[in-house]
Amino acid sequence: MIGRKKLNKNPMYFNYCDDTQTEPEELILADIVQGLGGADNICELTCCATRLRVLVHDEELVDRQALRRTGASGVLMKHRSVQVIYGPYVCELTDRLGKYLSELKSDDEDPIYEILTENDEKILQRLYTPIEGDIIDLRNVPDYAFKTGILGDGAAVRPARGELRAPADGQIDHIFRTKHAIIMHTSNDLELMLHIGLGTEYIENKIIRVWVAEGDSVRKGQLLIEFDLERMADRGMCTLSPMVVMNTNDIGRVLVHRKERATFENVALTVLKNEAFQQASQDT
Repeated sequence: MIGRKKLNKNPMYFNYCDDTQTEPEELILADIVQGLGGADNICELTCCATRLRVLVHDEELVDRQALRRTGASGVLMKHRSVQVIYGPYVCELTDRLGKYLSELKSDDEDPIYEILTENDEKILQRLYTPIEGDIIDLRNVPDYAFKTGILGDGAAVRPARGELRAPADGQIDHIFRTKHAIIMHTSNDLELMLHIGLGTEYIENKIIRVWVAEGDSVRKGQLLIEFDLERMADRGMCTLSPMVVMNTNDIGRVLVHRKERATFENVALTVLKNEAFQQASQDT
């Protein structure tokens, strides 16, 4: 369990109160990016003497409190212009943040992406969008366990509709007691966690309704859970909903298909055969 963070002068270095664990720099940068609404929301990144200056696509996605938790002493906003006050070391921070963002390229910019995604012989399975909405990289999810890949590789959806559907044919292995998540395995033995929102462990039953039971066989696109997006938002819940391949270590790679307004007919993840990924990496 991660404890409360103790702030030093530089936001690049947080110390957890439990043990002597120091949060890796990459996670601090990820927190800043998430506070700014995710990598896709950042248009321009500059700085002045003490402030990180950012132009964003959508100011409503900016989380002031999340940015303050990264060590900022203040956050100023005017329309799409965001100024985050970090102090005299902001130039170094801006440089590191810029490099971090340049590395957050989507999988469809990877040189092996085109080689693999259309070659059925190299694909173990395609997983379709479980919830209609915007598909984003799991690294942009504001949850330690998901964004660090501890639970496995995958993607998250910013829901436009309160329906969770099966991303592939398979079987329901476990439904969490609070009904906010399902674990299933596919016909190709992929172990999936389908999670509704973040911090939803104590979600109210009247917000969520499950349409399947443990042990049920399901088909791609079958309705698994209905949830009330409006009520979740009213209660301040984060609606970002991850889909994670939990047995990632047994496969070569999971490619994310980032897309806005994805439907149930769009592929969200392409899971590669291990030998296919290794061969493609050598060829490129």
